[in-house]
Amino acid sequence: MDGGTIGLPRKMSRDIWLQEVFPEWGTYLNYEIEHFDVKPGTGAMWYFGGPSFGLKSQAGAVFLVDLYAGPSIFTDYSYCGVCRTSGADKLWWMRLNPHVIDPWKFKRLDAVCVTHHHQDHMDFYTISAALQTTNCKFIAPPEASRRMKKNMGVPENRLIVAEVGKSIQIADMKIDIAPNFDLIATKTGFETPQPFEEVAASFHF
Repeated sequence: MDGGTIGLPRKMSRDIWLQEVFPEWGTYLNYEIEHFDVKPGTGAMWYFGGPSFGLKSQAGAVFLVDLYAGPSIFTDYSYCGVCRTSGADKLWWMRLNPHVIDPWKFKRLDAVCVTHHHQDHMDFYTISAALQTTNCKFIAPPEASRRMKKNMGVPENRLIVAEVGKSIQIADMKIDIAPNFDLIATKTGFETPQPFEEVAASFHF
């Protein structure tokens, strides 16, 4: 926003305020990622706060890992793996870092990578934006893939199941799928803990 025009006479509403103010950093990082020139023999990475990262390859391919574009939330014992582990009836998850990137404003996005099915990793807002504004692939372990297809409308032809030991090639980027031992993920949404390889994966770019 141009600081010289914000206070001039114009219409203002809550919807306009939300669109102008959030995410707090606007599209600064979207612009930086789009225009960043990755030098030969290197890669580029951006940290967005929390569990969230972006990467760019020499060929210009852009990848998101666990981008959380959501609000503060709560979970209760009926679903929450942390509640079941700690014995708490309910937990409040407060968002502490600002929104630094706009998931709706990527001009190029090659893949959204999801390590597991927790809400702050398999983010409804990021996935919805990427589905509507890009042709990217969605890479996730088996359980997250099933949920993304059933609950979020990710079509089969855009899903790549992240199986431990498998390698995925997108543009000039090779992604090796490695184990992820997230114990809480094995208990989130299940009466009986699930195998690690069903619910979690690590990505080696």
